[in-house]
Amino acid sequence: MTNKTTYLAPPYVYRIDHPISGEFYVGYRKANKLPAIEDFGHVYKTSSKLLTHPFDEYTHMLLAEFFTETASEDAYDFEQLTIFENWNNPSLANKSCFHGKGRFRNNGHSQETRQKIKEARKNQSPFTDATRQKIKEARKNQSPFTDATRQKMSDANKRRPPITEETRQKLRDGHKNMSAEIKQKLKLKQANRPPITEETRKKLSDSAIGRVRSAESIRKTTEANTGRKDSPETCLAKSIAGKNRFKNSGGHSEETIQKMCKSQSNRSEVTLARMRAAQKIDHL
Repeated sequence: MTNKTTYLAPPYVYRIDHPISGEFYVGYRKANKLPAIEDFGHVYKTSSKLLTHPFDEYTHMLLAEFFTETASEDAYDFEQLTIFENWNNPSLANKSCFHGKGRFRNNGHSQETRQKIKEARKNQSPFTDATRQKIKEARKNQSPFTDATRQKMSDANKRRPPITEETRQKLRDGHKNMSAEIKQKLKLKQANRPPITEETRKKLSDSAIGRVRSAESIRKTTEANTGRKDSPETCLAKSIAGKNRFKNSGGHSEETIQKMCKSQSNRSEVTLARMRAAQKIDHL
């Protein structure tokens, strides 16, 4: 008898629009074995019988993917919220909405089913390089989320119950008990990571401009780091990794050095010269 393992990819919510009639439909999928970008429109072409035109005549849009422990329920809730917000639109093809009325399953998945899903995700084979490249290219060409969609996703996350202390402890234990093999894989992945390009640095810099962390976010970070202390081995590994990244990236650009010096008024031209000299020595 052959044991067959079922691999599950993250559930997702999608929307399809007919460009001529304006009709649109919102749905979600949780039984996909491939990432949404490879599954939707290729393997899966919606199970709805409500569409009045052939599927290929519709434009496709992925609204969100869900990677949480309760991903299936979160995807369903997000789908129903999206339907609810468009309920009065005559072009909406969906004929039912359960938002605010409880899920159509009385008590969600049974404990046994949850365990099966957990085991299936645990044994899921990693994405191949070809798959990763497809996802990367698809995300490049994907239109950015609208403010309305971002707000929906934010609201959906706020309604999620907070992580229990038991779950937090499981996450801590998982990191502590990580096998040497996995640690080595992560180490190699980090070491082989390509240097950050100037274009990426610019994007990161621009995205951080004007961003202000809330008092609650600062408090949570402080609480999470209170009493936390890295081992001497971890400190050494972080130091080496940081130096290697700095060397591989070509060091700070002249523009960055100027900004760093301007940000601290007590730095003189002598300090500026020292920084440049140190950078040259590191790359000899």
